[in-house]
Amino acid sequence: MQMKQFMTALLLFAALTVQGQMMQSGIIRGNSHQNSADLSQPAPWQEALPNPTTAATMRRAAADAGVRWIDRIHNLPTHLKDFYTTYGSMVHDVLAGKKNALSDPSLGIYNADGNEYDLVVKTYTGTIDFTYPKDASLAIIGDNAYAAVEPVCSEQWNNTDCFMLYLCLCLTYDYPEGFWLDSNFQWGDYWQYSYSYNPAGTKGTLEYTHVITFRLKGPQFNHLRKEFQNPQTLATAVTEYNQKVNQLVANCPKNGWRYNQIVYLNDWLTKNNGYNSDYGTTQDIAKIAWSPLSALRGSTGKTGPVCEGYARAFKVLCDKLGIPCVLATGYARSQAGGNGVTHMWNEVQMENGLWYAIDVTWNDPIDSQNRKESGYENRKWLLLGSQDVVGQDLTYAQSHPVSITWGLNAQNVKKWDYSMASLITDSHYDFAAGMDTPACVRTASDPTLYTLGGQRLGKDASTVTGRKARMVVGNGRKYLIK
Repeated sequence: MQMKQFMTALLLFAALTVQGQMMQSGIIRGNSHQNSADLSQPAPWQEALPNPTTAATMRRAAADAGVRWIDRIHNLPTHLKDFYTTYGSMVHDVLAGKKNALSDPSLGIYNADGNEYDLVVKTYTGTIDFTYPKDASLAIIGDNAYAAVEPVCSEQWNNTDCFMLYLCLCLTYDYPEGFWLDSNFQWGDYWQYSYSYNPAGTKGTLEYTHVITFRLKGPQFNHLRKEFQNPQTLATAVTEYNQKVNQLVANCPKNGWRYNQIVYLNDWLTKNNGYNSDYGTTQDIAKIAWSPLSALRGSTGKTGPVCEGYARAFKVLCDKLGIPCVLATGYARSQAGGNGVTHMWNEVQMENGLWYAIDVTWNDPIDSQNRKESGYENRKWLLLGSQDVVGQDLTYAQSHPVSITWGLNAQNVKKWDYSMASLITDSHYDFAAGMDTPACVRTASDPTLYTLGGQRLGKDASTVTGRKARMVVGNGRKYLIK
């Protein structure tokens, strides 16, 4: 039954008289909307999007603080920023062993009409006056009421819907620790109203409620990755995740430069993982490959990580260590003229305040046997700058242009005040130069010595062999060891 016919039927069914006014019986439901974004399914290749904000501006901002993806958009509606914060808090609560709707969708708000469980993004309520012709029929009065409220709710939906893809990107890029959550998102809305009118007059009043929802579970959808939809399996995985992260962080070099910690993370991830052997050969790939838990476990074969697994694992470890780190995506290519392939990597901020690129996935070439440690692990794609030449006359910026790799609605993007600009500086990280900045000088006593390349040498100079003098670093100072 069409919506207007449905309203007419309700009006003709019954009416109540209230102080000379007539009020329709029951609540009238409006047309609902729904939309989705699958951030695990790339769109066809496209050039990097133009950035309203220049890369130089982004770098200056990044020098002051770690720039999350949510910080890169300046006109995101307040209620979406609030939802972003709520979502992150729920992720962290699950990791702390608490249950909520992000671990068990049945704890969300049940929508019987759609047989789905949701989180509320925003609830609008309001009162609207409307008019109708004198001596109008009940059907015409009902049509005019609908005509008054429908554009209001549609505008509210459109003002949220046009930013939802960007919000979903922020949720999956800024909270990779939510390893059990899928990169597939759905959202929708519903609205309802009631109204009163004077049969002898020409004016009526309606009251409406409009709810915009973030879907957790529906008949054909679940925001939880397939592997973690069983509550006990998820609880076990959360324990495992915390243990893996804490163990790797505990094993990182202590009281050293970020360089030493980054090298350790890169080496561990490349030597304990093998790129997913199913990727590119079949469409039926375990979702765990996109999750940081895959790389944190040290996986290979059909459960090995894809680039997102490597990059997300690297970020959650950097976050735990207090190293500013963001995820970056684009169509990466190794030679000029190629269209590139969808890819994810990292950008990190060093003690000197500058940002550099790290591609852990490309530091882990596989061999014919797809072994965890193939012997080809390297640090070639570690702490690079935008103008570093990486082969075939390509700079890193040309090889790894930052952009959103999913299909976009051009009309929506026009409404975004955003930046996709890379944060990285021009040239690669120089350990010797980087340690001279005030931010690098530590106050705690640290007898450990490091070479200028960041290699740990030992507790004192006696561990350094060889007759030639060598420059090393300890406690934020340079030492010449003979």
